[in-house]
Order: sequence, then C-alpha cells, then structure tokens
Amino acid sequence: MKIFNFILLALTVVLSACSSKDDEGGGLNPFAPNNTASSVTINVSHLESTQYTDVIEFYFKPSTGITITKVDVAVQTFTDVLQGDSQTVYEKDQWSMLVGYQGVEVGQEWTFIFHGKDAAANKDFQVTTKYVVNN
Repeated sequence: MKIFNFILLALTVVLSACSSKDDEGGGLNPFAPNNTASSVTINVSHLESTQYTDVIEFYFKPSTGITITKVDVAVQTFTDVLQGDSQTVYEKDQWSMLVGYQGVEVGQEWTFIFHGKDAAANKDFQVTTKYVVNN
C-alpha cells in the first residue's frame, strides 16, 4: 500500500509540474479546512480514480504556494504518513493529487495534517483539514 501511495504521490509531482489547471471546479467538491495557527489554508476534495478500480483519489488546493514536508492521514483506525520532498512548490489555488486509497466509503471523516513551508514567506506551517466523503 505504501508503494502504491508513493507512486501516486510521484505521479502527482510529475503531473503538477507538467500541467496547468484552471480553478473551475471540474467536479471537485471542497469543504472548508480547519486550520491551526497558520495563515495557510488547504482545501481537500476527492474523485473516483479513472485509472484504478475502487480507488478514491484525494486532492488538495493551498491558499498560497507551499512545499510539503509530510502529510499525516487518518480515518477511523487507519493512519498513514505521506512524505513530501520539501522542494516541489504547490501553487496557490491549484488542485494537486495527494494520494489514492481503496476502501473509502461515503460518510467517512478523514483528517489530513499538512506540514511544510509557505513558499513566499519561507515560514513553517501545520494545517489540519477535516474532510467528509460525501458521494
């Protein structure tokens, strides 16, 4: 599972560097983030994977350019830690894929704790975003 997560994160980095997305929604359904002591906000959303069977992909959109050190992920009794590279800048208001998981169910409340740096201010941040899978 961790190898699959790493591959998806690597693909995200490559796709983010090669593509430009307009903020037209494109089917993404964000919820407001719950932030702790940071001016950075991060929205999270999900889509069903078009590449993998029974996989839900989670996406994120930062309010400012950021780099990611790691993301702690939790739902019910499942936890995961996604390592960032601390180099890639995820641009303001641009959706990027974070990770995909199997077994995601409607109604689950996921917690994503993003650790990284505000790229412009070069300040560390930790942002907690709770997300309920709604469909």
